[in-house]
Parts: sequence; structure tokens; C-alpha cells
Amino acid sequence: MNGKNLVVGERQIVIVTPDTTIENPMISPDCQIKLVCLTNRAVNDFLRQQVSVWNRTMYINCFKLRTLSDDELSAVYKMQDIVKMVLETSDLTRYKHEIMRCMLRAMLLGIASLLGQDDEAPDEAAMTDKRYRAFIDMLPAQGDRHHDVGYYAAELCVSAKYLSQICLRCSGKSAKQWIDEHLAESIRFYMRQSEMSMKEISVALCFPSATYFGRFVKRQFGCTPSELRKKLG
Repeated sequence: MNGKNLVVGERQIVIVTPDTTIENPMISPDCQIKLVCLTNRAVNDFLRQQVSVWNRTMYINCFKLRTLSDDELSAVYKMQDIVKMVLETSDLTRYKHEIMRCMLRAMLLGIASLLGQDDEAPDEAAMTDKRYRAFIDMLPAQGDRHHDVGYYAAELCVSAKYLSQICLRCSGKSAKQWIDEHLAESIRFYMRQSEMSMKEISVALCFPSATYFGRFVKRQFGCTPSELRKKLG
């Protein structure tokens, strides 16, 4: 997953965020997998004012893997079974759309709650810092267009230095590291999943020039953009 080996075992749940590349999957003969696939737009639509809960859980790490207890696994299965039942029940045509929204919203919040129980936060009080949470919430929507810490700091009405201090205290990473990591994953996604030229990718990700784009790729991946695309194959 995104170039890293990931082994998923019994009673484990994996959350895969957008711009994630999965390659060379190997599945054992006795494996059973249940999937729920939703677009970012659907998640935002279903959760509305609670979407920040989901974003914080998902984007503090690029993906989450967690072993569930028997009771937790049973709860996830029951939520999924209810969603499936609503989809397959023809008698619910009048309010089916709203019922589905409520069921999916409940399931997403339930999963976010399960995963959030073991967040490896350095300090619980620091994790409640509103500006840090706001910054993390902004990255999925703004990270491809705005690469400068100053932009986010201005949006949050703090200095760039103070925003970096907040991020370091809460996560061990600076604000610039968060932005660059998000941008690197977007580049990896475009390289793997599109036929766009290097110039087109550079423009799509709002780099000031192709030269600057090349330098960023070299710094993040240790190779040129063309070499990176060959590696990602």
C-alpha cells in the first residue's frame, strides 16, 4: 500500500483513503473480505458537520489497520448487514435515500470511534488543540492547491511558526511535513493512475513551475519525475 508492505490478518479492519495505490495483492484461500466503498463526496454529504471526526481519524495516518475484538467485529458486521438490508428491501422506496444516509452516517461514525480509541497521540490535551484539528481537516481539500504553511496559518489566524509548533506538539511532525507528505501521495497517485504528462501533473498540483515540481519529487522520492513513474510502473 503506497509502496509499503501491509499484512492483514483475522479480525482486522483496514481503512484506505483516497489517492492510495494498492499493488501485488496476495489473498489466502480461506480469506473472507467485506468491503464498503464510498467516495469523498459521499462521506462529506453523509457526515456534514461531523466530517471533521472522520477526517481527523483518517488523516492523522495515511491509512489505519486495527485488530477488532469479537464484540467490535460483531458490531461492524451488524452495521454493514443493516445497510445491505436497506439496499435490498424494495418496500422502502419512499424514504430509502434518507434511511441509507442515516445508516451510512452511523456506520462511518462507529468505525471512526473504534479506530480513534487507540490513536497514538503524544498527549491527549495537545490532540484537542482546535487549530491542529482544523489544519488536519483542511489538508484533504486544500493540500493539492496550497503548499505553503503561511496559507493555512493565515486561515487559522496564527503565525506560520506557531502552527508548526502546534503540529510538532500534537503529532511530532511540522506543518510543512504534513503538507509535503500529502502532496507526495497526490503525486504518487497521478503517476500511477493517470496518463497525464509531468507538466500536466505539475499544473494540476499548482506547482509554480516544472522545475520546482522536479525538485520537490527529487527531494521526496530521491529520483526525477520520469524515474519515479518508471518505478511505480
